[in-house]
This record gives sequence, structure tokens and C-alpha cells, in this order.
Amino acid sequence: MINTGDWGLFVSDYPFLFIAGLITAVLAIALRSPVVTGLQMLFIMVSFFIGGMNAAIDPILLIIQAVISLSVLYKYVKAVDMNEQLILEKTHQKAPHLIKEEHRGSRFSFWHTR
Repeated sequence: MINTGDWGLFVSDYPFLFIAGLITAVLAIALRSPVVTGLQMLFIMVSFFIGGMNAAIDPILLIIQAVISLSVLYKYVKAVDMNEQLILEKTHQKAPHLIKEEHRGSRFSFWHTR
């Protein structure tokens, strides 16, 4: 049975986790990664409904959120770097690496940025 009195207790105890989760979800949407966006939204719901019920789960949720947030932030920085590289290549300020072979550097999702 779900104790409805504790819903959101985890969010009120750890507001930075909720804010980090929302920022991570927005960055995952910007990276056009539906899998990571869905995973983050699922994690927000799990932390919202389950987190306050068992104090032993709280550190695990914090670690998982930190890992997800850092990986999304890393991919976002890599996507920004790739965009800068693409601009330099298209303006002929750097040798072509991303736009060779008629690829033009376009892609749907930036999650798979190297």
C-alpha cells in the first residue's frame, strides 16, 4: 500500500536533486535523445513517489541522478564542441572533418557525439 502522506518528501528534502533532474531532462530534450529523456522523466517520477518512503533509497537516488546528470552534461558539452567545429569547417577556417563526403555535418540526435 502506498503511503500518500510521504509523496514529494524526497523532493522537499533534496530540492537540488529535483532541479538537477529537470535541467537534465531539458538538456536531454535539447540533445534529441528520447531514451535519455524518458529515463530521466521516469527517474523523476520514481524519486518523487518512492524516494520519501524509504530513507535507505535516498543515497542511491542521489548517486544515480548525479551519474545521469553528469553524462548528459558531458554529451551536451561535446555537442556544443561539435557545433563549433562544424561552423569552423563550413566557414573554411578548419580542414573538413565533419562535412567531408557530402555529409554536411547534419544529424538528428546529438547523443551519439564522439
